[in-house]
Amino acid sequence: MFDIIPLPYLFVFLFPRTAPYYLQGTIDAPLVTGVHFPNNVFQLLTPATSQAIHTEFTPHRSYKAQWNFNIQRQLNRSLALTVGYIGSVGVHLANSIYDNNQVAPERVQFINNHYVLPVPAAGQAIQKTTPFFGQIRSLDWRGHSAYHSLQTNLVQRPMRGLSYQIAYTYSKSIDNGTAAIADNESLNSIGGPWAYCERCNRGRSDFDLTHNMVLNFQYDVPVFAAVKSSAIANTILGGWQLGGIYTLQNGGLFNLKIAGDQARTGSTIVAAAQGGQRPDWLAANPGCSDPTTGNIARYVKTECFQFTAPGVLGNLGRDVFRMPVFRTWTFRSSRTRTYGASASRRSCASKCSTSSTTPI
Repeated sequence: MFDIIPLPYLFVFLFPRTAPYYLQGTIDAPLVTGVHFPNNVFQLLTPATSQAIHTEFTPHRSYKAQWNFNIQRQLNRSLALTVGYIGSVGVHLANSIYDNNQVAPERVQFINNHYVLPVPAAGQAIQKTTPFFGQIRSLDWRGHSAYHSLQTNLVQRPMRGLSYQIAYTYSKSIDNGTAAIADNESLNSIGGPWAYCERCNRGRSDFDLTHNMVLNFQYDVPVFAAVKSSAIANTILGGWQLGGIYTLQNGGLFNLKIAGDQARTGSTIVAAAQGGQRPDWLAANPGCSDPTTGNIARYVKTECFQFTAPGVLGNLGRDVFRMPVFRTWTFRSSRTRTYGASASRRSCASKCSTSSTTPI
């Protein structure tokens, strides 16, 4: 168990970007006309449209615990098998909400497994928690993560010129947001649909891989005695090695989202990468329990989803669907030649990568 110390990177993107020191705001499209764009848009910025920040004043202690257990068995003098369990949990992790100025929880109902928000009358603004500002970026320590895995490793030590290793991991990683403060390496990441619903964004981590197998081998090509006895033949055919690496793993996770404020949360980032409003998944409909087809030209069955009514959050979770299986194969051939007491190696390598649309 160890502490996770809050580092400066958590704050450098927040404090310098708040009014009045930094003018940034969100303005609805109808207010922007040709008279204002592009040079006079700043005239439309008011305190009610400006961006502010919020940071948890007394954050909880952030920590992570890790544990593991493994058993190794020597199957014979050159073959060994290791089976282990590895787990971890992160508590009070840094979590960023890109717009915390949305409809307050006391004005929201939970009906038929859906969050239902009030729909303002025509011409009326959505009632946010702080109507005096526009976007409020929030940093708190409500993040949580959990990881569990079964890891196996079979190792064949060199035996008659052949050595190989097979490693397989069956795992699951869950959190309520993989990125702490900015976008992460996953372009398919998605934010929460409503700032005050933590469980709405609880799901598989953006980097989660249920299945991951890697196989590698190396083989010293044998040389017959007749070849060794001939200097010319041994020069051409002797000293060769073959090797390769084969990788098989799940495809990455992806999300479906609505690029508008269908639920009337008041969020200003629904169309951005951090927006997270989602449709309804009609999982009970025939053929919709798995809405992916495996056909890259039409990978998702659109008939398995529908827009929610205005003011209703969709039931689709985060990081539910996967891309096709990913396979890679790398082959290497090398040759070792000895000159006196020293040895030099010359090698050539080729790599071939393929992908499959059949999930595992």
